[in-house]
Amino acid sequence: MIEDTPSADIIKGPWKRTTNSLTKKQIFKAEQLAYCEEISDTCLMSILEILVKNGIDVSDESFIRDITFLTESIKASILK
Repeated sequence: MIEDTPSADIIKGPWKRTTNSLTKKQIFKAEQLAYCEEISDTCLMSILEILVKNGIDVSDESFIRDITFLTESIKASILK
């Protein structure tokens, strides 16, 4: 009985190893994005609270889609 052993072609190339260290610019951009995210989340929670108090159904699928768009618009405005 012949055993089926998997075989693979291994390609060894002259690729250089790179380090994945972040630059100061990348760190600054990530901090900006996190700040925008925090502000937009705070705004979203306030908006949802007001809407629920006024009897708006926030569980509807189309509403969730719309509020997601609104949240992303707020983030883009803050970042700009």
